Amino acid sequence: MTYYQIIIPLNKTLFEWVIENLVKNAVDSMKGKGQITISLIDNNNEIAIHITDSGRGINPSIFK
Repeated sequence: MTYYQIIIPLNKTLFEWVIENLVKNAVDSMKGKGQITISLIDNNNEIAIHITDSGRGINPSIFK
């Protein structure tokens, strides 16, 4: 596995809060069972963070 440093301009505190909340929501959704995957995707000058979980998802009636 190759590791390298990615430097981007952002508010560290707010970014940590966003990631923390996404992971907490995923954990709540899975009710103690499942998997959370966090991937960083380097696409030339763009970085994407892809977070998935095996939870139940959002109820379509409140999807808006």
